[in-house]
Amino acid sequence: MRSGGGGDDQARATADALGCEHHAIAFEISDLGRLPEIVRALEDPVGDPIILPMFRLAEEATRTLTVVLTGEGADES
Repeated sequence: MRSGGGGDDQARATADALGCEHHAIAFEISDLGRLPEIVRALEDPVGDPIILPMFRLAEEATRTLTVVLTGEGADES
């Protein structure tokens, strides 16, 4: 999978500084064709474009992880 760009260099540098592994996940234009599948997977209707990259993140994470905690915005705790 190619690098996602758009801040990947900064994310990689931060991961290196913290001693963490960094995995870039590319979001391709062809992933837009999966929108019906992504919408069906939602618990509630969401009109936020974040659902597309978050779906890809979850999809990739399930290859090696059991639990992933995520949050978006300042209201997450």
